[in-house]
Amino acid sequence: MKKTHLINFLICFIILASVGMTYAAPQLDQVYDTSIMNSMSSDIGRTDKAQTFTVGVTGTLNQVDLDLRKWIPGTKNGIPIPIGNLFFDVRTTVNGFPDENDSTTLASMVIAEASIPTARSFYSFDISSYGASVTSGDVLAIVLRSDSENLTDYKWFGANALFDPTYN
Repeated sequence: MKKTHLINFLICFIILASVGMTYAAPQLDQVYDTSIMNSMSSDIGRTDKAQTFTVGVTGTLNQVDLDLRKWIPGTKNGIPIPIGNLFFDVRTTVNGFPDENDSTTLASMVIAEASIPTARSFYSFDISSYGASVTSGDVLAIVLRSDSENLTDYKWFGANALFDPTYN
């Protein structure tokens, strides 16, 4: 009988404790309408490309949506040219440039090339599992690159940026 009361008490406690918990609904920090500046784009290949942004709302960065498309693979001497995987990072910045120190990277993902469509569309990078805490005023960088030797594997619309310490 005592065991039953204890179990009932624990169940009620868990239910009451969970009722008191509140979770903040995701909040949109900022939007960049790529249809306005349709001509601005960057080719993503072996060279890192980055776009900086200033955080407007303190909290946890959960998702980044980018207007992308994969190039349709060509051929060289009749052999298909492979498209590389897409590497995505959210990095802190130093003097306006992405910090190359991997220990300061807030989120990093590798996206299989088959996941990116050849038609232009928004791709959502779900980084909620990284728990990337950000503070209003932080300047961060979105960095994209491919692991192939191609100059162009992807097209990133709305970004007109170049960051490659080897070439700059």
